[in-house]
Amino acid sequence: MRYLLLALAWTAYCTLHSAMISETATGLLKRRLGDSFRFYRLLFNSIAVLTLIPVLWYSHSLRQAAIFRWEGVWLVPQYLLLGCGILFVVAGGRALIDTTYV
Repeated sequence: MRYLLLALAWTAYCTLHSAMISETATGLLKRRLGDSFRFYRLLFNSIAVLTLIPVLWYSHSLRQAAIFRWEGVWLVPQYLLLGCGILFVVAGGRALIDTTYV
């Protein structure tokens, strides 16, 4: 039951996150906010962080023994995945800056 609640919390968070960035939501806010829409990303990120905190808190409260550990030869894929993640963050940031200030 606890993990079902956790899955529902993550599903709700991801749904809200996706809905807030959808073209429908941003178009509506752009029309309603006018010039103030330039602060939308600040609002989006604030809401994203504030709604993520309870999900992470609940997830952390369920901590149990690890079912898998990255040890030995498994450290290689761990660091490769970490490197890919960093590259995606950097590429996403660059794409955001390129589209924002053009």
